[in-house]
Amino acid sequence: MAYSGVIGALNDYGVHFTGVYGPHSPVDGKLNPQSGDANFANIRSVGEKYGDFDIEKLLALRPDIVLETSFLPNKSFYITPEVLPKVEQAVPVALIDTSARTNTLQILDNMTKLARSLGGDPDSDAAKQARSRFDKASAAIKENAKANPLRVLMVSGSPDKLFVTHPKEQDNSRYVQDLGVNFVDPPYTQKGEVFTELSWEQVGRYPADVILYDSRPQAMKIEELKKVPTFATLPAVKAGNVAPWNPEIPFSHLQLAKNLEPIAEWQRTFKPVAV
Repeated sequence: MAYSGVIGALNDYGVHFTGVYGPHSPVDGKLNPQSGDANFANIRSVGEKYGDFDIEKLLALRPDIVLETSFLPNKSFYITPEVLPKVEQAVPVALIDTSARTNTLQILDNMTKLARSLGGDPDSDAAKQARSRFDKASAAIKENAKANPLRVLMVSGSPDKLFVTHPKEQDNSRYVQDLGVNFVDPPYTQKGEVFTELSWEQVGRYPADVILYDSRPQAMKIEELKKVPTFATLPAVKAGNVAPWNPEIPFSHLQLAKNLEPIAEWQRTFKPVAV
């Protein structure tokens, strides 16, 4: 059994699961962006919302282990502190570090080793092709960042505020930053925060040529964001320099390649617009 994001990653290396928790239901008729290409039709769910974890269903599945992600030292990401001790009483819980403390290449290496230990095949033709896609996309981003050094702002919208990402606090965005993408990084209001919060009146505080918006289901869609006057009048939005970004992409070569390839594309087409 595992968190849906872990299943989404290990599925690409041929690992199969009997139980899942975390976001995995289709969204608008499409695969959930937080759980990759995994088919959950034959995987029993013990809970999909944060804090919703059915211990009885877990016991009925009799898993050998629960695989959970971790963004903070020794802390589970999706199993709440209240529920975690009950889970650990029933079955061992292994935390997979996918935080900004561990670089993307190390996380991928850890995932492939884990996949192999669970009976998967990280050396299959499909896995090799995915690794090639990942390497090619990474190289393209690095080259394009030199040729077109755009200033990029990462945001996630809610009805009453805009969250601006600190790229170094999320591993997948830090990886892209290390490839040379010039992310706008607002001043921290407190150490280690992932986002800086802005009111809608403040959204123009950090000029950017490109805006990447959170593509997860819980965030405001771009159509909704554009209805906010202060957002709609930003130079990047008026120029059409906006693109989706998934901050919780499963850590496999295939899923990360799918997240990186659009970056290489808009690097070639978007033009600087920030004043």
